Amino acid sequence: MALSAIDENRRLQDLRRYQILDTPPEQGYDDITELLTYICQTPVALVTLIDRDRQWFKSKIGMDLCEVSRDLAFCAYTILKPEEMLVVPDATQDERFCDHPWVVGEPHLRFYAGCSLVSQRGMALGTLCTVDYKPRHLTPDQLKAFAKLGAQVVNLLELRLALRAEYQLRQFKTRLIALMTHEFRAPLSVIATSAGILEDYSQRLDKPNQARHHRRIRTSVTYLTRLMNGAIALDELENETFEPVLEKVDVQQLCHLLAQEIEASYDRQVVCLTAPAAESVLLTTDTHVFESVVANLLVNAVQHSPQDSSIHLDLIVGNSALLLRIEDQGIGLPSGGIQALFPLERPEGEEQEFGVEIGLNLSHSQRLAEMMGWQLSISQGKSRGTTACIYIPLTEPASSS
Repeated sequence: MALSAIDENRRLQDLRRYQILDTPPEQGYDDITELLTYICQTPVALVTLIDRDRQWFKSKIGMDLCEVSRDLAFCAYTILKPEEMLVVPDATQDERFCDHPWVVGEPHLRFYAGCSLVSQRGMALGTLCTVDYKPRHLTPDQLKAFAKLGAQVVNLLELRLALRAEYQLRQFKTRLIALMTHEFRAPLSVIATSAGILEDYSQRLDKPNQARHHRRIRTSVTYLTRLMNGAIALDELENETFEPVLEKVDVQQLCHLLAQEIEASYDRQVVCLTAPAAESVLLTTDTHVFESVVANLLVNAVQHSPQDSSIHLDLIVGNSALLLRIEDQGIGLPSGGIQALFPLERPEGEEQEFGVEIGLNLSHSQRLAEMMGWQLSISQGKSRGTTACIYIPLTEPASSS
């Protein structure tokens, strides 16, 4: 008997949420295993977590090993029926374990009892278990206390998750403030300047100039809206509540609109090309995610290249994929290379050497792209600057004439 592939994948995904595998010992878990050995009068007690191919011990009393193969784990049987406690009074008399190498050989296990650690999502993450080298039975009171200790292990796991969520919320607020401070400044300046000109000099401006300032205000407001949508999508992604809204969109038109918005907000030229030429390039995707990722890459290209240089945005249409390429003539990759752009963790209070908050936007773009099944890469340009590429696999033809 085994979990189905779908159920096992869901269980492993749930386990990964806790980010607890291979973490150091913690007193709270050790107190529970120590208390379990006292209640059951057994020499070994463990808090185990069942990974894909191994059983890892978060807490252990009476055992030196840190992990064992899942194929050898008694607890692999326990999680198959998480609603029941598995008790094996004498393993030599149990057909599931009588031929087990730890039963017929060292350390000659005889007794096992384990209860599943079931998450709030109903997934068995592992067990609280105890073993002995001689047959034994547990009294009803011992079994009742055993179950309560198992519930306390789950409480510790959920507390860990809650504290992590609280930390992520604080981090998101910090990032949102940084986003508002650094990314909103340019478009807000455009809005204020154009609104002031229209208010003070509208009678002297001809219609083309009036239309130009209205267009700058409109595109800047649209750009700010995209930034907010991207921030909201990222927050939902980190809290695992994000659900992509898929619709068929013309990515060629979207790219041209984004190029116009960047030009209006930053007063920079963005050259937008499509190869091969087509009247439209259709793609089924989440529009907000697509706009957020491309806008982030364009903004970083603008912010880190000379004022008089152009940004190239190319959409290359293939039979099985779209390649969106953004090239600038800027300062190139930082000294840390690509790892500096996509850090695993950003040290507390550490300043980025490669422009203000560049790691913030690019890391977020990378995460959003991965969620959609795209590949995002940043490389050094041939002469100078950087080239950002988004590889988007297709499930249907993209071009429509």
